[in-house]
Amino acid sequence: MNSCRQLFLGLGALLLSLGMLSTDVMAQNKRASESLFLNARVGLSTYGGDRDSNPGEDFTSLSVGDGLSAASYSLGLEFGYQFSPAFSLSIGYQFANYTEILDPIPFAPVESAPLLDEDESSKIRSTIPVLLRWMILPQSRLSPYAHVGGNLSFGSYAAVGEEASTETAFGPSVGLGLDYVVSNRASIFLEVTGHYTFGDEAIDGADPEVDGDETDFDLLGFYGLGLRYSFKPACDPPVITSLEGPERVAINEPATYMVTLNENACQPVDLTWDLGDGTTATGMTVTHTYTEPGDYVVTANAVNSVGEDSRSMNVEVFDPCPVTAEIVSLAADPADMIINENVTFTAEVLGTEPVEYSWTFGDGGTSTQAAPVHVFDEPGEYTVNLTITNCGGEASRDLNIVVREFRCEDITELNSVFFDRNSSELDEEAMSLLDENISIMQECPDILARLDGYADRTERRPRRLSTQRAETVEQYYIDNGIAPTRLMARGLGRDPLAGKGVDGRRNRRVDSIIVDTFEMEENSDM
Repeated sequence: MNSCRQLFLGLGALLLSLGMLSTDVMAQNKRASESLFLNARVGLSTYGGDRDSNPGEDFTSLSVGDGLSAASYSLGLEFGYQFSPAFSLSIGYQFANYTEILDPIPFAPVESAPLLDEDESSKIRSTIPVLLRWMILPQSRLSPYAHVGGNLSFGSYAAVGEEASTETAFGPSVGLGLDYVVSNRASIFLEVTGHYTFGDEAIDGADPEVDGDETDFDLLGFYGLGLRYSFKPACDPPVITSLEGPERVAINEPATYMVTLNENACQPVDLTWDLGDGTTATGMTVTHTYTEPGDYVVTANAVNSVGEDSRSMNVEVFDPCPVTAEIVSLAADPADMIINENVTFTAEVLGTEPVEYSWTFGDGGTSTQAAPVHVFDEPGEYTVNLTITNCGGEASRDLNIVVREFRCEDITELNSVFFDRNSSELDEEAMSLLDENISIMQECPDILARLDGYADRTERRPRRLSTQRAETVEQYYIDNGIAPTRLMARGLGRDPLAGKGVDGRRNRRVDSIIVDTFEMEENSDM
């Protein structure tokens, strides 16, 4: 008979070597995690103790039930929890028939180890093991494993002529196996397990001294095969199959990034983000707004109970509007504008294109052109406003303008006024004509007026009368706000020329003549 030690060592070496042959270690996870499981096993039982026909009791040649007869069977169930693909904890029940457990003890006196009744039920021993299992290559389809734990073993037997009794033993359990995955829930396995039991007499009813030594324990063993079923299908570590989102994004523009994972990833998967600017987020999708231009690295990290994965992408954040809108200056052409003429408005602006223009002219008119043309139909003071807008914001500026009825340089003459015979008083018509002159002179502060007074041939003392008339007009100008320094009055007596008189008044008048400078002339009677 082969020794049990050699069997254990040989099978253990075989299991380890077969496990190392697996080539798909990192392909995907083959075993469930965080799941309940059930093992069913069938095989042969082994017994090592005082009655195994091993006179030396050194456990180098333990018998295996009547030469591996069909009677040395073992059946078992195991229920447990798989914490991860590598580690599990279980409790089981093993029912086995040990054919030699009633044999006489070799070379031992009968009185020290009485013979047991050879009742078949007395060969049955039950074991309840609690095992912590380590799957050595959990991501491989074929993986060796080892387990350790403790056991409670018991059975009933009776010495010849005595009543049956049930004894209980405790001890450690160890084993090796080889597990092969056949689906995402099931695998088959080969296994060798030994349950060491203390005290010695509880299992086989004998505790003799052999060769001067006292045996301290018995060994109940199992070797066979089984089926493992997981209540939860196997799942994989997370694999980020894609990371999608814009690689170039403008500042202050929201950008959305999302990942997709392998379908068989163990749930839940914790998905965290590092957005490269000190911001973090969670979830399969994240929306973020960058406020500063630059190059950033967006990284997604996926973690579940069996592994983790990460994926990154580079993101360029740019400023779409490096130059904000600014109005440097506004201008109008012509600058000295008058009513009913075309005035062109222009602006010097800065800003990233496109730039939008919005003009208001103060008279209700508007325009969106860059250089609009506008016509004012009423004189007055107006505030022209320009507001420009671009991607960086808006800017606004005003231009104050004056619209006149005429241009001063276009005025070549002023109204003359006429008097009744031998009179220097102004009538309503004369004052109205002078008011028009005053309006022009107020609009045109550079105009100087020489006031030339005349009398006709029929009037008395023409020199004096013409002077009085000129001084009367001068005083009217002064009374209405025209500075005396802008006026020079003189009487010229009789006007030898004719043609200006109206309504029979002919040369009884005062002319307001525009001059560049006053020429001092010596008045004399004509």
